[in-house]
Amino acid sequence: MRNFFVTGATGIVGSYLTKILLERKNKVFVLSRNKEDKSALERVKEVLNFWDKKLLKKYSDNLIVLEGDITKEELGLDRSDKMIIQNNVEEIFHCAAVTKVNWSLNKIRKVNVEGVRNILNLALTIKNLRKINHISTFAICGDYKGEFSEFSLDVGQKFHTSYEYTKFLAEKLVEKYRKKGLWIDIYRLPLIIGESKKGKILKFENIYQFFSICSSRIFDTLPLLNTHLYIAPLDYVCSGLYILSQNEQTKNKTYHLIPLKPISVERIINIASQIMKFKKPRLVSFEKFSEKSLTPVQRLILKNTIFAVNLKANIKSNLTDNLLKKYHFSFPKIDEKIISCILEYFISKRRESFKEKKVSKITNGI
Repeated sequence: MRNFFVTGATGIVGSYLTKILLERKNKVFVLSRNKEDKSALERVKEVLNFWDKKLLKKYSDNLIVLEGDITKEELGLDRSDKMIIQNNVEEIFHCAAVTKVNWSLNKIRKVNVEGVRNILNLALTIKNLRKINHISTFAICGDYKGEFSEFSLDVGQKFHTSYEYTKFLAEKLVEKYRKKGLWIDIYRLPLIIGESKKGKILKFENIYQFFSICSSRIFDTLPLLNTHLYIAPLDYVCSGLYILSQNEQTKNKTYHLIPLKPISVERIINIASQIMKFKKPRLVSFEKFSEKSLTPVQRLILKNTIFAVNLKANIKSNLTDNLLKKYHFSFPKIDEKIISCILEYFISKRRESFKEKKVSKITNGI
């Protein structure tokens, strides 16, 4: 048994990683806020039950939920909880982040940059701390068109969104704290899709929003010809993260938990159109696409989805891939089977949501 501290435990990656840590019989301290009339403990239990209803029955004694907030100094912990962290934690997984691309820079910086600073300042006071695992994203490559490897960071790129920029600033901050003696490994993740076998996922973000756009027939034409996406199932991403964090001993490395080969956007649309029964939009190059013909609503939709991602990024993950092979691990090929699996789950949940809304309207009308 080891003692881990996880932030972002109610998010997609943080919650799934907490599940993995508990299943391996570790003690897990998690940070959570009270929110929407739910206590920190209720929120964490709810999300863990989403992944596995039997999990807490087996491992509840190994889960300690601490009420706090990464945007506050010392994470807003009271004195006793702070001492629990300082005296017990051996390893940190910092997963908490704002992923909304349409938030203002000041608002998102408070979480994605200052929140990291607060975590690292507290880490300096933890007696038996071994290492910190900082969760980042391939999106820090911004608009860069060349090869972007595990060794790349500041390559003169510009950024589409405040999210990309603040995650880049967070990695620059990590570099400074490494010089203060902290062992901090960085894990850059791709776009996350649901579990590989069941398609299950906590929230429908990024690529799922793209599926909704295509199926809604809002656009006849999209600037997506010869573009691609780096996507991977949640269970594979978190398993790879756990394997590297617990086995690799070289300090202060950056890993790309990203498949070697991306999938073309055209192939994704072809598969989705067959399953979701929609007419495929015509794909053209970005140069031939005219934004002038768009309505303000269409322009805003693209700004917060397609135009918010570098769809021609050349992300290299050879170093990470070779390390994972030592542990007999590799990412699956994103094929029709996996895309079908995540889409079937997505469609089923949309139907459930529609039925619930319909029942609610009828009930409220009585």
